[in-house]
Amino acid sequence: MSLIKRISTTLTASVDNLVDQVENHDAVIEASIKKARQAAADTRVRLGRLQKDGKQLEARIEKLRMDSEKWHERAVGAAKEDQDKALQCLQRKKQNQGELDLLQKNLVAHRSTERHVADNLKKVESRVSELSLQRNSFRSRESAARANHIIQRLEGDHSSGIEETFDRWESRLLAQETEYPLMEVEDLLDNEYIEAEQRLELELELEELVGSHKGMNND
Repeated sequence: MSLIKRISTTLTASVDNLVDQVENHDAVIEASIKKARQAAADTRVRLGRLQKDGKQLEARIEKLRMDSEKWHERAVGAAKEDQDKALQCLQRKKQNQGELDLLQKNLVAHRSTERHVADNLKKVESRVSELSLQRNSFRSRESAARANHIIQRLEGDHSSGIEETFDRWESRLLAQETEYPLMEVEDLLDNEYIEAEQRLELELELEELVGSHKGMNND
């Protein structure tokens, strides 16, 4: 119980103090959340044991109640026939009833402890969830602020401006492209057809030459 109370009352204050002292705020928050989550996990285990003990106590109370009823009935049944036995049964009933009353008081206190621990655990888990959301929000804000700072530096008074930087970049690229023009990509398929067409023309021309030569010889 003291662990849960300490977490719930000092977590925020300790985080605030560390944030003021340490530059790496994200790491500090992350470490605090991690410790709180571990403490909450330990408390959940202990709460489970409390609940298990409570169920066992309830079962013991129920058995004592049934035993008291049983000894009551035995005392009534033996009263007419055996007074001594009836008195013994009544004595056993009173013993059971005394233990039953004590355990019932213990159960009331036990249930109060369970509720207290469960409520504190719920508060701590809720606070851890809030801190996690807040941490994520601050991370997003920090990232956006960092990006904005970079842009401001590019476009600020101590810079020629991001647009002028792009203009100079484009001028350099244009100069490079003029000095070293991009080579056309060779079309292999087109070259293949051109070579085949040229070969066909040469073959036809050769065939025509051979035919003409034969005709001259026949004359």
